[in-house]
Amino acid sequence: MHINYIPMRWGTGDNYCYLLSDDNTKKTWIIDPAEPDEVLPKLKNFDIDITAIVNTHHHYDHSGGNTDLVSVLYYSTFSQ
Repeated sequence: MHINYIPMRWGTGDNYCYLLSDDNTKKTWIIDPAEPDEVLPKLKNFDIDITAIVNTHHHYDHSGGNTDLVSVLYYSTFSQ
């Protein structure tokens, strides 16, 4: 298992999006992706297969990017 993080500039700037990946299968959960404009370009740096979006809670600064991410990830594969 491997964990990466992507800093978010939301509010005070202390929010993070996390990528929890299986090293063998590259299957990855993306956790709290509040800012798709910040997350999507950085995902291309990872050899991963996103299989789920997970939110720690319902506040917008954690779940606000879900709809946009689903619409992009449904049609894309992020790999090097």
